[in-house]
Amino acid sequence: MVRDELLSIIRRRAKQLSENKDMVATDLFSRMLLAVDQENDELMNEMEISNNVIGLLVASYDTTSISLTMVLNFLAQLPHIYQEVMEEQMEIAKAKGPGELLNWEDIEKMKYSWNVVREALRLTPPAQGSFREAKTDFTYAGFTIPKGWKHTTNVEFPELPKGKIITTNGRDGMGGCSAEMRGKAVGGWGGGEADR
Repeated sequence: MVRDELLSIIRRRAKQLSENKDMVATDLFSRMLLAVDQENDELMNEMEISNNVIGLLVASYDTTSISLTMVLNFLAQLPHIYQEVMEEQMEIAKAKGPGELLNWEDIEKMKYSWNVVREALRLTPPAQGSFREAKTDFTYAGFTIPKGWKHTTNVEFPELPKGKIITTNGRDGMGGCSAEMRGKAVGGWGGGEADR
């Protein structure tokens, strides 16, 4: 049902683009219809475009609210981390005039806060995996996966001692994994050790 509607929109947009060569691609469908694959110099077909849009819809559903909830959860569980985030934020706020909004330089100063968010994302990834399509036939662990088959990848969660978050320097807190955890902690956005 959703795919049929997406394909209908894609076809309408493709027709508009072909009838009006001067039309500027300002929306996602138009950009995808005009995007050329750098490897084979081909355009995406309708099914590839609809797969990408569905992937974006799935990936965007609740991920922001889940991420914010987990950051707040960790801050509530770890008052010493909350205190450091609060101090960093208050220092930035004190430098602002009354009613003055944050700017990019202010955000760049939020190094500790950003590390807290990154660690929360690593420990509790809001997207637990991703979808892929086999581009060619291949064999994995004795099983042949035919071209065109869809599969999903899942991230593993790190095994941490209950109630502990381990940092790169080995003290309790946030910001990475210690040497003894290296190789066990897996990143929230597709794998690899947390300390790359």
